[in-house]
Amino acid sequence: MRKRIWRISEDQFDIQKPTIEFSEERIEDVFTLGDTYEGVFSFRSVNDVNLRGIIYSSNPYVQVKKPQFDGMEVRVPFLLKKLEYREDDVLDGSFTIIANQMEKELPFHFTFQKALYQTSMGPLCSLEDFSALAKDHWNEAMQVFYSKNMLSIPMDEKQKLLYKGYRNGVISSKNLEAYLVAAGLKEELHFDLEEKTFTFDGLQENQKEVIEITKNTWGYIEITVSSNADFVTVEKELVNSDFFLGSHLSFNIYIHKNHLHAGRNEATVCFEGNGIHKEVHVIASLTSLEEKRNEEKLYLQRLNADFVENYRQFRFRKITTGDWCKESLRLLDQIEKCEQMTMSKEELLSHKRNSMYQLMRSQALLANGQKQDALWIISDLKKDIQDKKSMEWAYLLYLCTLIEPEETYVNKLTEEIEKIFREHDREDPRIFWFLLFLRENYLKDTGRKLHDIERWVEEGWNSPYFYIEAYYIYTQEPYQLTKFHRFTKRILLWACRHEVINRDITLQIAHVLESEKEYDETVYRIAKYAYEKYPEKDLLYQMIAYLLKNVRYGEEYLPWYEMALERQFRLTGLYEAYIQSLPESYAEKLPEMITMYFKYDSNLPYQRKALVYANVIGHKKSAPNVYQQYLKNIESFAMEQMRLGRIDDNLAVIYQDLLDIGLINSDVADAMGKLVFSHKVLCTVPNVIRVKLYEEYKDEPMIFPVQQGISYVPVLTENYRLFLETEDGSLISDERCYFLTPLICHLGFYQELMEQAKDKIPYIIHNIGTYGRDSEFDRNDILSVEAFLNCEEISLEYKASLYEKIVKFLKHYEREDVIEKHLLLEEPFAYLNAHLTKYFLEVMIQNGFYEKAYEYMKTYNGLHVDARLLLRMVSVILEEIHMEAKDDLITIAAYLLSRGKYAISTITYLEKYFVGPTALMQKTCYLAEEYEIKAESLLERTMIQMLYTESMDESSGELYRQYSYHNPNRMVVEAYLTYFAHLYMYDGEIPQEVMDDLLRFYHQDMKLNDSCKYALMKYLCLRAQLDEQEYAALDQLVKEATLRNTYFGFFREMDRRLMVKYHLYDKTFVEYHGKPRSHMLISYSRNDKHPVVEDMVEMYDGIYVKQFVMFFGDTIHYEIRDGKLSDESLKTDQFTFHQGFEDEMECRYALLNHMQSSLVYGDMERLKDDMKNYQGLDQVTKELFTII
Repeated sequence: MRKRIWRISEDQFDIQKPTIEFSEERIEDVFTLGDTYEGVFSFRSVNDVNLRGIIYSSNPYVQVKKPQFDGMEVRVPFLLKKLEYREDDVLDGSFTIIANQMEKELPFHFTFQKALYQTSMGPLCSLEDFSALAKDHWNEAMQVFYSKNMLSIPMDEKQKLLYKGYRNGVISSKNLEAYLVAAGLKEELHFDLEEKTFTFDGLQENQKEVIEITKNTWGYIEITVSSNADFVTVEKELVNSDFFLGSHLSFNIYIHKNHLHAGRNEATVCFEGNGIHKEVHVIASLTSLEEKRNEEKLYLQRLNADFVENYRQFRFRKITTGDWCKESLRLLDQIEKCEQMTMSKEELLSHKRNSMYQLMRSQALLANGQKQDALWIISDLKKDIQDKKSMEWAYLLYLCTLIEPEETYVNKLTEEIEKIFREHDREDPRIFWFLLFLRENYLKDTGRKLHDIERWVEEGWNSPYFYIEAYYIYTQEPYQLTKFHRFTKRILLWACRHEVINRDITLQIAHVLESEKEYDETVYRIAKYAYEKYPEKDLLYQMIAYLLKNVRYGEEYLPWYEMALERQFRLTGLYEAYIQSLPESYAEKLPEMITMYFKYDSNLPYQRKALVYANVIGHKKSAPNVYQQYLKNIESFAMEQMRLGRIDDNLAVIYQDLLDIGLINSDVADAMGKLVFSHKVLCTVPNVIRVKLYEEYKDEPMIFPVQQGISYVPVLTENYRLFLETEDGSLISDERCYFLTPLICHLGFYQELMEQAKDKIPYIIHNIGTYGRDSEFDRNDILSVEAFLNCEEISLEYKASLYEKIVKFLKHYEREDVIEKHLLLEEPFAYLNAHLTKYFLEVMIQNGFYEKAYEYMKTYNGLHVDARLLLRMVSVILEEIHMEAKDDLITIAAYLLSRGKYAISTITYLEKYFVGPTALMQKTCYLAEEYEIKAESLLERTMIQMLYTESMDESSGELYRQYSYHNPNRMVVEAYLTYFAHLYMYDGEIPQEVMDDLLRFYHQDMKLNDSCKYALMKYLCLRAQLDEQEYAALDQLVKEATLRNTYFGFFREMDRRLMVKYHLYDKTFVEYHGKPRSHMLISYSRNDKHPVVEDMVEMYDGIYVKQFVMFFGDTIHYEIRDGKLSDESLKTDQFTFHQGFEDEMECRYALLNHMQSSLVYGDMERLKDDMKNYQGLDQVTKELFTII
């Protein structure tokens, strides 16, 4: 820019002024929120003159990336500051293009729209678009759904709550599917298959079967597959939509032959998903031979079980010895026969009779008194048993003790059995079983015997014979049962299962139960069975004492406590245990002794107290006296629970009763704030662990536990969403999956509750959420609105949605201080629209929070703020930063100035740093002078820019005057004078101060360039009168010009004396102003003679002159054209010479003109005189001057 100023000062002007063309007359753009706020415009030189300069933006939030430019075509990228813009934000202003010899403005208007997320299928403009994306690109839809991009889709409040619920759940395709269905974007996905039965008779090898599964529509589904039998396995236990090909899935199940048992094998394969249950049945059997073998194995197992059961009945004297012996022999025969049937032919040929079975036969015969028969068998076995250290030999020796019970003999055989036992490392339980009946210490001490049986059982030998023998000892000696340790419980449980508990054992159980300290479920089951078998009073008493001692409450134990009440047992805690064990929904009238007991205060948990009080209220018509006795306690209890915010079915009954009887005051109204809106949620689907309640006035969901399918939630508004969360994190919002029932009927009480309440927040939320945001406030609501604004439980977003309504309301009642206090405390900018952002910033400035407001303006558009308030803020900030240069403050101050708002501080600041549109810089200069602010720097910047852009107007002279007074830069002054001098030469206006300075500088012998000299010369030529100094100056200037052979059309207007002096009186000039450095031709004819073509001389840039010597009456016709371009005429004209001041001259030229004039007008006398005078002058001339 300064280079051009220097060139002007050196009298160097550009030949041509650029003409530019913009790519658009006005920039209008809509930016997407959150996107990059960038744009571009361009302009070009139409006439091929290079463009150089800088671009300014009038809006502080709109910036040019590279302000400087240089070229024929200029592309200008710009950007908007990265603020948190709103949809209703608008940025207006203009770009000012400062270029060589010109200044242009390009207005802009920017608005904003909500971002639309771009997907592989295009932008998401609606939920329907999202549904289409999910249909074709499920995984991409999953990514969108669980990102913030989903919020770009327009949704109403209910849709937002639905989305928020699923969005905050476990990330899963199941939840996305549930959302799409709940939002009505797709139909619910179901699967189907043919429920049939596969039958395989005589299966010889493994089989595979295919089940065709179909689904009704697109989407996501998970199907759990299970089999209840190990001979059928499934291809996968979980399949989902990815396994389907289109709408079909071929699913394999496998039938395994080696897992089949004898007989008919049945299996069910279950398919479950989306609440659908389908079954496929499989029936299979082996081939006849394998089937037979399996049946024989099963039959053998049954025979062995029957054999043990037969012995048990014999041991506990359920059957006679004869019956036992007979049945045992029969079973042994069947067992042996069955074993032989399972053998192959080779095994049968080598088969020998099983010694064990023979030994068992002998024992049975001996027990039945058939000694001889037993001896025959034993005699043969002595020969057959070769191994004298085997278990079989020990068994035989044991049988010998039964044949000959003589003590010495028995002791001898016992010793031999002990040796065999030792040979087996004391690890053969069968030998130990023989010793149970032979060892002398066992016979004397059954306790020792019981102890050793316990050791074997604890080591894992769970032989039924050990259990039989141990329990037999208990039945014979019940006192051996002293404590319920693990072995005892196992034996007694076995006895319960086999129904052999007797009365003695029952009484002993009661005795032992009395000393039991800790609860044991097994002990409880044993005692319960014993009482059911033998309902002894002692056992009942001890059982109830045992339960009370171990604080066992619940419906399972309720019958015990009921029996205790019937028998009027006096046990501490019995009444409490009874109440604690009642079901919560218990509605039957409580026993009189219970109501009498609990009419005084008790230590019951609040739930159980509520049950008692609700029961009393429920039967107050049939027992009014009881109700009256309880009423005081009920009221105090209800108030306590209300304050704690508790609710359930029974508490609801109590609260409702208080409302019904009219017990409403401010305490009740406050405590009932949310409780009055309580609802009961009854889940109809299994595995629900919690309920999530979303309401628009809260950011986060309220979460409530689910117990036994029931939960209690406060629903304050109509815009809510309930979600049931299952154990696997799946969410269910389908209203068919739960019942929602209000617990308290507040009709008739609501208005009174609201009026009485000090804390009206729940009621206000309910009113707004139920009756809409259009519900009106009145003067009485001011305190409520203040409480609403200050309530931390209510989300800022919800408050912000009501700000406009609240602001209008508070302004009406002149209570803006309420909202102002809230806004300054909360600073909820993130949720405000542009209008409220403006209001909030104004509030901050009005309350003196200038720095905060300034900082927020760096994040949010603050140009909507009242300009007077912005000016106040800027002024304070400038003072605090001591006028330090900050780009944003400079642009804001300039922005305010453009809107007519300024102060001494902002003008001072702009004087130091501002550059921008020339008009605004000029305005700053004037205001600086008005405020008496030294503005040398600003004046120079302004002068330079004015000269660079040639943006001169009627006020330029005043700025020049100011600038001249403050030690101006000589180059700038010379450029200014030269500019106007140059303009004046083209017949432009020239300020008087310019001419004054030119004359002053000329008289001071300061060097002036040609433009200044010519302009001064023209000015003096055109003046009617000249003083001596001016005349002398003009004389010198004309002299210099004529010596340089430079002439101008205005020479004809100069002082006559100088025209004579420099022989210009006989000259006439044709002057043409054209394009500098052109080849201008003039074609002229004198008095209609043949035309002559000559070059015109360029006396000054673009000023072409042709001089003529003319006589009275001469007429010249001329035409001017550019010889370089075409023959097109640029100017055509004519002029005729008439006598001028030459009349007063005495020279041959004047006499010739007089003679021509006399001839034309017929003045012959004067013609003769002039001819004589001319002849005399001519003769004198010839004598004085000789032609060389």
